[in-house]
Amino acid sequence: MVRIKRIRSIRLAFTKRVAQVNEISGAPKTITDNRALVSIFDQYYRPIYRFVYRHLGDQETSKELASEVFKRLVVTCKKKPLYTAQISAWLYRTANNLLIDHYRKQNHRNHLALNEEVEEKSMKPPEIVDKLISETYVRQALKSLTNEQRTVIVLKYLEGKSNQEVAEIMNKSVGAVKSIQHRAINALRRILAEMMEG
Repeated sequence: MVRIKRIRSIRLAFTKRVAQVNEISGAPKTITDNRALVSIFDQYYRPIYRFVYRHLGDQETSKELASEVFKRLVVTCKKKPLYTAQISAWLYRTANNLLIDHYRKQNHRNHLALNEEVEEKSMKPPEIVDKLISETYVRQALKSLTNEQRTVIVLKYLEGKSNQEVAEIMNKSVGAVKSIQHRAINALRRILAEMMEG
């Protein structure tokens, strides 16, 4: 319930921001344009928030960065047209760039949250413990990856993006994405093996 109220308040703020930018830029105030932007927000806010949260593991900062992505979308759409096919890649690329800026400002690596909640109701206590232990190992291993490697792993395996989509989001070739993915998987195997031994 709280989460739904929070998303509604963010959506309302986004709708107001669309109206403000329309007034400032003198852009035509067509309902279709505003509805399209709000529709994009409704469709992509949660996936973008999840993407950012999986990098940071901090709800408030993730909400701020996800909201910033959509503020930039409004401003960008008023300057130049974005085609529907470009929206997903543009949103993830912008979120990734904001994450890079955030890491530079913080000057340290944060953990990656794999799941927001443990499905405790359907799991027995030993299963919960096993799940938490394995997630802890994976989180620690992911901390050891470069931002680029972590981004590829999150987009490919946690967000379910194709290599082509990851390449568009990261402004890289498909071959470069495959190479980064290969190095990241090898690094994860090595790191996890060391953790299990020690």
